[in-house]
Amino acid sequence: MVTADVWGAVVDNFDEVSFSQNVASKINENALSRMFSEFGIRVPEGRKPDKFIFADALTEQFKAIYSGNGEGADIITDAYTSATKPTEFPDYVENTFRKFSKMKTLLYQSEERPFYDFFVCNTIRTEEYYFMRRSKSSDKVIKDVNLEKLLQKAPCTLLVGMGGIGKSMMMRHLFLESIQQYSETGLLPVIITLREFGVENDDLFELIVRSLNRYDATIDSTKVNKLLLHGRCQLLFDGLDEIKAADMDEFLAQLDFLMDRYPNNQMVMSTRRFHSFVSLSRFRVLWMEPFSLEQAVELVEKLKYYEEEPRLKEKFLERLKAEFFKTQPEFASNPLLLTLMFMNFKRFADVPEKQYIFYQQAYDTLLQLHDGDKLTLKRDFHSVKDPSDFTDVFREFCAKSYRKGDYEFDHPKFEKYFNLLHSTEKLDPELMKLQNFIFDVCNSTCLMYEEAQSYHFLHRSFQEYFFADYYSRQVNEVLIKLGRSMRNSAQTLYDDGEAFKMLYQLAQVKVERFIFLPFLEDIFAEEDEQKTYFRFLTNGYANLDYFLFSEEKMKEYKIEKLPVRAYQLPNGPSTVILSCMLQHLHIDDAFILELKGEGLDYKEAITCAMVGLKYRNGVQLMRLQSSLFKESRILEGGILEGVIKGNDGASIEFGHEYVFQFSWLLDAPEKYEKMVRFLMDETLPLRIAYHAIRNYYAELKEKYKNSENLDDDDF
Repeated sequence: MVTADVWGAVVDNFDEVSFSQNVASKINENALSRMFSEFGIRVPEGRKPDKFIFADALTEQFKAIYSGNGEGADIITDAYTSATKPTEFPDYVENTFRKFSKMKTLLYQSEERPFYDFFVCNTIRTEEYYFMRRSKSSDKVIKDVNLEKLLQKAPCTLLVGMGGIGKSMMMRHLFLESIQQYSETGLLPVIITLREFGVENDDLFELIVRSLNRYDATIDSTKVNKLLLHGRCQLLFDGLDEIKAADMDEFLAQLDFLMDRYPNNQMVMSTRRFHSFVSLSRFRVLWMEPFSLEQAVELVEKLKYYEEEPRLKEKFLERLKAEFFKTQPEFASNPLLLTLMFMNFKRFADVPEKQYIFYQQAYDTLLQLHDGDKLTLKRDFHSVKDPSDFTDVFREFCAKSYRKGDYEFDHPKFEKYFNLLHSTEKLDPELMKLQNFIFDVCNSTCLMYEEAQSYHFLHRSFQEYFFADYYSRQVNEVLIKLGRSMRNSAQTLYDDGEAFKMLYQLAQVKVERFIFLPFLEDIFAEEDEQKTYFRFLTNGYANLDYFLFSEEKMKEYKIEKLPVRAYQLPNGPSTVILSCMLQHLHIDDAFILELKGEGLDYKEAITCAMVGLKYRNGVQLMRLQSSLFKESRILEGGILEGVIKGNDGASIEFGHEYVFQFSWLLDAPEKYEKMVRFLMDETLPLRIAYHAIRNYYAELKEKYKNSENLDDDDF
């Protein structure tokens, strides 16, 4: 007979979470229905038996037994039934709904307005590699998007869209739709703002905990761990592109770990298109579509602006339907830019073709927008006497912060940038003080706002515009320095490069002479054709990413053919300079390589192994980046316990991800003969881009062969 002392020892050492997890892993899902019948558990119509909740119920039963020194009432049925009726976290549900159901916007700066009073849901395109401009068939779209529809496409989805397309609005919409259904689904949505991930907040799990705890103090890491283990969370990661380049590898490693540790939770992530998302091969890429004419009209009809002049909206809608949507689709189909178009319409009536002129007009409109959402003739500033002086300072602040890839600022960082500004030196020091400037950017102009003790741009498009405006005014030597800086900075700092498109529009000659030409001269200085090509690849792309798999191992373990979208990595330029040139030449700056055992399995290029995990009724492949993981996280998670191993006890590697450094070809091309042959194929996108850039270089050389004369005044 078990004594009370033994039961007492069980109480002292019992690990509730591990017990429940281990029980769940041993349950045969095929026998669940019979087990439920034996225990008398009735599953509501339309719902499936949940082995994780059942394991929790068994855990509660065992706790009742050891608490009673071996005796306990039958509570399994009640424990399961109560767990399937989610009543937990009422504070979280109430507080988050109140937080996200209202917001301020560009148009409504004075007070929060109901979210659905101005939200129009984008269509989502499911077509793979839509950015490559392949087929645009209308049957591959999702309308009236919600998390359930996204889950039907994949458990993990990446929503990709251009700036201003409404990615954060979409995440808010997905959250609000889900939180209102929590009492029925038991699935708890969580918005995780990824710009908060970084040096001081470098633990993704803890960031998730904080994202819940800030709205409900009763939610701690133990409860979050339990929710995630049971697959009861819908994780909405907002703004992958806002993670700093230096933190990206650590984030991706932790994300991989999170997906392996908690495989039953839906994940949705939003991002602008930029090249770090090539590593997210386990996410299904979906594309946020620009607005159709019908959606654009719906948004404008919802907007409340100058309601005492109803004819203003009528005129705008007439021109939107008859003219603007056809002649300026890049503005009229983008929710943010469409809103700015409408705001500008009272003052400017027409839509400019150039992007920088559009933002210039939008800025002028914002400067004159009164707190009551009305235009006024004069703005009162605390830091300056003249609005043009404020513009000079804000322009420089935007330029220097964007060049460093900073989009949000705590107070010390804001002060650091403020102290670097030269434009403040000519102004009244009694007025141009840090706190006065902060007041003006957040209140007088509403170009930034404060949230969670940090300052954020109302929209990063304005930071991009002022970066372009600032550098377009600089002398030649500064542009040369900017070009050098751009070469040495990761493309991820500048995401989709809109700032440089505007800089090119504003100062084409300067950009071509002092940024493009020096970059190209370094590449084409070599006479040897092959070395020149390799230098082009090294300076322009840096490396080549690809997967290779063992067909023999895949067949042996009956792993079905892998989905193409998951294991073909998009490649693209490593520098925004090359991206801008390719876009100017109308050449896709990203491409897909289909590699099928060309002998490119160089060991030194391996960055991670694809190992197999026994998962449900089959095998699931997992990317194991051991060099990036903190070893303790792997061991604590117990993930490696389920890895398929060979007779020698080592994990079986079904394939590898490779990152081939193009600089290796400059040092020892003879060592990589197969790669050289592969890269010299004239049909390869890299080769096509090379020839186009070489021709462009010849054009620029001819255009500026007498460039010294361009700097002289023609008297």
